[in-house]
Amino acid sequence: LALAGSQPLSFMVVGDWGRDGAFYQRQVATAMSHFGESAFVVTTGDNFYQRGVRSISDRKWETSFERIYPDVPQRWYAVLGNHDYGGSVEAQIAKSFHHSQWRMPDYWFDMRLDAYGHPGVHLFFINTVVWRGREKFPYSFLGSRVRKSDQRKQREWLQSRLAGSNAPIKIVFGHHPVYSVRTQGSYYGMADLDALLFDNGVTAYVNGHDHCMYHISAPDWRGRAAGSIHYICSGAGSQMRPVYPACIPRGPLAQSSCISPETLGPREPFWHAFFTERPAEPAIDLQGGFALFNVHDRILTVSFVEAVPDQATGQPWRVRYSARLPIRAFDPAA
Repeated sequence: LALAGSQPLSFMVVGDWGRDGAFYQRQVATAMSHFGESAFVVTTGDNFYQRGVRSISDRKWETSFERIYPDVPQRWYAVLGNHDYGGSVEAQIAKSFHHSQWRMPDYWFDMRLDAYGHPGVHLFFINTVVWRGREKFPYSFLGSRVRKSDQRKQREWLQSRLAGSNAPIKIVFGHHPVYSVRTQGSYYGMADLDALLFDNGVTAYVNGHDHCMYHISAPDWRGRAAGSIHYICSGAGSQMRPVYPACIPRGPLAQSSCISPETLGPREPFWHAFFTERPAEPAIDLQGGFALFNVHDRILTVSFVEAVPDQATGQPWRVRYSARLPIRAFDPAA
């Protein structure tokens, strides 16, 4: 299947954002408003801090979403983060039927971009809270529950949907990262998810949770699948957090002095770009931003857009990084 659609398609991805406009959320929203050509927005979770929403009429819908993004009228396709599970995730799903912009039809779902003129692009929205099944606070006490049966159902669903898709570009969105720059910058532990991505020709996995932005690529650590998967973090929608940049070199992660071979095992991730909240080499400071994806013919690119003025162009935003993501060959009939 060719990448149908001669016209370029772009969409924005933002994560970790719902803070009533604070911590640069409002500035990021202003920057997003200048990309009216984007077809839609994807959110990588932690949509409402600190404990999600209680209902479809919770005031946070107004104070963290409607008031903050009045000039970002595109549809928002949302996944759930761990903070969302502190409230009613069912309310976020139900909101899809009560708000013209909000789209979260289920705990996990997928969408081919036929309606946007690009049937060769297939997006998958998964629930990594359910996938991992654990968090620092008890979901059943604060909000919605995570059931073990849901873990099995989601794995079976994703395997079936990925394997059955003949789209050349498959992008999976979730909240938690596969590779993380938090704590000691190590492998995050969703090996079964990572294996599914490789086995089914996924081009990129896009996450939030780490409250920064980065681009990593890695080959199949099992040595089975060809090519590399690209791991994109877009979690700078509001409050960014300190990480450990000394652990994150530009280049092979194995060169880092604070990562032991035992931590990564056979994995060989390559770090292309890393933006955190404050300047510290080799990382670069960032004051909040979002990722912009573009698809044109057989070319997929990602750019990191920062919510500060660009003195060179006069725009109230600036592109801090841009890269082409090679498309992995995959035959679902093989």
